[in-house]
Amino acid sequence: IQSPDALPLCFRSSADNYVIVCIEDAVVSLDGFTIDGAGKGNANYRFVGLAFHNAGGTLQNSEVLDIRDTPFSGSQHGNAVYSYNEDGTTYTVNILNNEISGFQKNGISLNANDTTPIIGNISGNTLSGAGPTTVTAQNGIQVWGKLATGVVSNNTISGIYYINPDPLENSGSGWTATSILNYLSEDLEIS
Repeated sequence: IQSPDALPLCFRSSADNYVIVCIEDAVVSLDGFTIDGAGKGNANYRFVGLAFHNAGGTLQNSEVLDIRDTPFSGSQHGNAVYSYNEDGTTYTVNILNNEISGFQKNGISLNANDTTPIIGNISGNTLSGAGPTTVTAQNGIQVWGKLATGVVSNNTISGIYYINPDPLENSGSGWTATSILNYLSEDLEIS
């Protein structure tokens, strides 16, 4: 599934999200797909390869590629796989045995708001970041929110490396890249 030049709106969170494969209000399994952003993030701010919005399901044995601007930029979007639930229903999202590369900001983002739990099983994936870059601080896997739980295990993450472009002037101070970012989740198993 290759991205068109301009995508329709999938859902709104803190901003509009433009998604190649939008799963909303459903539980869906995808197996053996290729989702290719073809670097078309410039016309699709908050560009996402696959999104689960108020939804659950499985992505397995698939590829998610080039969810980024052209050229690769510091714009804070470009999530290969993104989950965000806010309807009060607990969903499970399984991300298993996938190849994820060419993303701009995050490879996998599993986000829970303050009222909606999400259970994530993220295992066996290979995520490849941009390598050493002064452009943006990437994250391989991000789990966000007190109500986000689950297991992150047996993933291979490489190429996640932010370089401060001007360390003498403290430009970019406070920014960092991380392979696995756990923000606020108190019940997440990482191995």
